[in-house]
Amino acid sequence: MIVSIPGLVRRREGGVTRLLLRCGELAGPLFVASFVIEGARRDGYLPRRHPVSALSLGESGWTQKVSFLVTGTLTSAFALGVRRSLHPGRSSASVTTLVGAIGFGLLGAGVFTTDPINGYPPGSADVATVRTRAGHLHDLSAVLIFAAVPAACFAYSLHCAADGDRTWAGYSATTGVAFTTAWALAAGGFNQAPRLVENSGLFQRVAIVTGFSCMSALAARLASQLAAAAADTVAVRTSLSPNGADRSIEPGRGFARVGRIASRLGRPRSRVAAPLSS
Repeated sequence: MIVSIPGLVRRREGGVTRLLLRCGELAGPLFVASFVIEGARRDGYLPRRHPVSALSLGESGWTQKVSFLVTGTLTSAFALGVRRSLHPGRSSASVTTLVGAIGFGLLGAGVFTTDPINGYPPGSADVATVRTRAGHLHDLSAVLIFAAVPAACFAYSLHCAADGDRTWAGYSATTGVAFTTAWALAAGGFNQAPRLVENSGLFQRVAIVTGFSCMSALAARLASQLAAAAADTVAVRTSLSPNGADRSIEPGRGFARVGRIASRLGRPRSRVAAPLSS
């Protein structure tokens, strides 16, 4: 007889998960493209000096607000995809929570508008003399984003190290360090450090591109693993005849194939039952 194999991804569930992961792939490129295009067309705006958030000021500020909200929504959806893709564990739970925090921070940045900063809009002071409540809340949202991004990178690095994947463990950890360094330089510039202020916007953009590139790459990786696991699942099912007889899998080899599927799904082999013949 054939014992059923619980825990394999169903077609509908797999489709939803792939959609959520695609959201993660799109979030970064759309966000970067938005502030690059908008920054290029704004009079008096200097991408090298001014922060991305400053684009939410002025008559055209709604475009950057929408960008924050869309990116936050896509990133929040991606967090759900991460939750459905990584096998249970402390590090995977941390990655899911931190990616969700990034999405929440982006949504907050879209709802609350920043105060003028670094001389933008033109004619304003480098440092706002009067702070608004919305400006404070925007800054808190930004802190959440720029703390959660490297933390998510380090958490996923630990996850990969536990699985023996040195390449991704190293890439994630390096991204976390690079992001933190670039953001620290940007923060110094926004606080008017003389040697950093003129390049503060550039440092911030380096941090954003570095962090979101890693997030997009992670989304693509998880989607690829999901597709590979689904393909193996189909291969196992089509190798079984309708009456339950095993047509192509020799005794002992079926368990090995099921084990590979379980591994790609990120679940321990012990949770998957092997096909038995009688």
